[in-house]
Amino acid sequence: PFDVVILRDVFTSRLEPDTIIAAADALTSLGLNVALSPFVASGKFDHLVGKRAAFRKAVSSQRQLVDDITRAGAIPVAIEPATALLHQHEYPNMDRSYPRSVRHLVDVLYDNRDAISHRAKPTDDTVAILGHCTERSLRPENLTRWATVLDAAGYRATIPDLGCCGMAGLFGHQEGNQRMSATIWNLGWNDTVRRHTVTATGYSCRSQIERFGNQSVPHPVHLLVD
Repeated sequence: PFDVVILRDVFTSRLEPDTIIAAADALTSLGLNVALSPFVASGKFDHLVGKRAAFRKAVSSQRQLVDDITRAGAIPVAIEPATALLHQHEYPNMDRSYPRSVRHLVDVLYDNRDAISHRAKPTDDTVAILGHCTERSLRPENLTRWATVLDAAGYRATIPDLGCCGMAGLFGHQEGNQRMSATIWNLGWNDTVRRHTVTATGYSCRSQIERFGNQSVPHPVHLLVD
């Protein structure tokens, strides 16, 4: 039997697979039996562009996946904040009886922070945690929990007071929005990324940092296994 099943999303399983591997390694190191779910499309794009019929189909498929995992006695865990929040907000808005059993990765790590602390190697490294803007708005406790987890792992974690990085999902990829996307980036993210060692919870944020900040930064879970 498995303790947790990581829900594969398009970002971490297709575009950044090292992050899903790091999450599995981190959870396994805590003594948890970990499995990866089959890939089931989240419907995020359909929701953004107003394709309600397609999104409703995605919600149904996600519900079947989550129900299968919980019936097997495991906890479904999501990594990417934008898709994790679908299970708490958009899916229940479409399906009023949608299960509330999906947990954010940081929740499971936070619950095991004592075990993380016992395995920690002393370090004076300071790291700034940059949160996904949707996450900061709808679930700000994620960032404080990440800070607690990284502190337990031996880091000195800070949470800069920042808004959106300027990527904003599809917005930052559209040709007509490039100037505004860069302007938003320069409001705070540019200076923070250049002055501090950072980690970012959102795939979009990490993409924006790579594009405008000319550097690759990790998801926080990498700091637990690196």
